[in-house]
Order: sequence, then structure tokens, then C-alpha cells
Amino acid sequence: MNQTEETKLLEQTEEWNDADEFSRCIEAIEAIPEQERDYLLTVKLSRAYSNLAVLGDHGEHGTDSEVDGNLIQHAIRLLESVRTQGENDPYWNSRMGYSCLMAYSSAAIAYEYAKRWLALAPDDPAAQKLVRDCEEYLEEEKALEIDLKEREEFIRRETPDDEKGGIPRDTAVFALGSAAFLSSPPQPAIKNIKQTAVNKIKIFFIYFPSLYCTLSTKM
Repeated sequence: MNQTEETKLLEQTEEWNDADEFSRCIEAIEAIPEQERDYLLTVKLSRAYSNLAVLGDHGEHGTDSEVDGNLIQHAIRLLESVRTQGENDPYWNSRMGYSCLMAYSSAAIAYEYAKRWLALAPDDPAAQKLVRDCEEYLEEEKALEIDLKEREEFIRRETPDDEKGGIPRDTAVFALGSAAFLSSPPQPAIKNIKQTAVNKIKIFFIYFPSLYCTLSTKM
């Protein structure tokens, strides 16, 4: 593929991306042999997989919290394949930040990429926002962990010695008045945090559909 052909393909994928036709982006880029794809095509392919995982073609995921784990992990692997070229690129770090935020139960990994993005593009409002969002999610995670420990300690104190058999660390204990019951967070609570993240990013995509095109011109 010569430079002219690649330029036309990139322009076409931007149009498809803005139209929420992510599968078409994937098909077009993957039609090029992997060994012939350069850095930018690889990052754009990752973007398409990430958007498909979170948003779906034509917004088919709506405002739900469903994220296709296989697709988002593939998006991350594609970015990892060009890490050497991307580590100092704001755009690459932005893609890693968004993808990791959707892929993992904790925002810790995404936060590192968000901070790196902001360091490379300190005036970028999108980078500033992702950093703030990750900080909020991490605070929520910390609060959940503290709450979990407090509830575990409460039930241990209230449980008769002959009934204490050790409560699994991943089991949260909830007490309501004098009644106590067991369930298995932190997954439901973490899901709420992730749903908030998904919804915020979906809204961001809706109002700024050309963000990626803008970012790519800064490279």
C-alpha cells in the first residue's frame, strides 16, 4: 500500500468512525496484510475494536453497561504491538487509557496512561477529563474497599465463636439493623463504577465524534 492509498483509507475510516460503522473500519484495515500495516493503521484498528466493544455499530449498545471483553482485550493487544512507537505519543496513550478503563475492574491502569497522556498534551481538555474521571473512580474503589473491611469486621464481632469459620476475603458482609446477610460483591459495586465510566465515555463520544480525527492530526 502506497502513501496515497493509505491516506484515502484513513480518510474513509474517519468517515465510518464518525458514522458509528466500526465493523467497516475493521474490515477495511484488516484487508491489508498485517505485515504491511504501519503504526497509525494499527492504532486506528485498535480504536475501531474499542469503539465496537463499548458502543457497537450505530450505537447498538445504547446506554447499557455491556462491554465486549474479547474485543476490548484485542484492542489493547493491538496497542501493545506498537508500544515502542506509541509510548511518547499522546494519541496512543489516550487509546490505552480509554481501553484499559473499559477492560479492567480497577481504574488504576487507565489512570497511568491518562496521566501520561496529560503530561504529553497538558492543554488537551480530553486528557484532563480522563485524569479526573480516573481519580474519581479510584476514590470510589478505595471507599468500597474500606466499607468492605468495616462490614467484615462487624460480622466477625457479631458472629458467635462457635459459628466462626472464617469469612472469605472476597465475600462482603452487609448489616441492616440487627439483621446480617452475606452476598458476593465487590463485583456489583464495581459494575456500578464501570457503568458510570461507560456512560460518561459514551456521552463524550456522542458530543465529540471527531475527537480521534483531531487527536491524530496532532501526532
